[in-house]
Amino acid sequence: MAQAAHPILEAIPTLQIGYFWEPCEFWNCINGQAIPSWYRWEWNRVTNKDGSWYVHVCGKPQHFSADFTINTDGIEQ
Repeated sequence: MAQAAHPILEAIPTLQIGYFWEPCEFWNCINGQAIPSWYRWEWNRVTNKDGSWYVHVCGKPQHFSADFTINTDGIEQ
């Protein structure tokens, strides 16, 4: 993930933080079905005193249900 973020940060020097989304499934113990969901991995630019920088990827992603990520703006009800 750090390698994927590197060209983004090179192209946008003022960007300090970003996210990658990874699809995943959780097993529902009640009905035995897979529940679609997403991991959101956070990464940020860490700048050293000499001006060089590297990408740090947070060790634990946040989990979001697929329902949480659905955008209904503009959809007629």
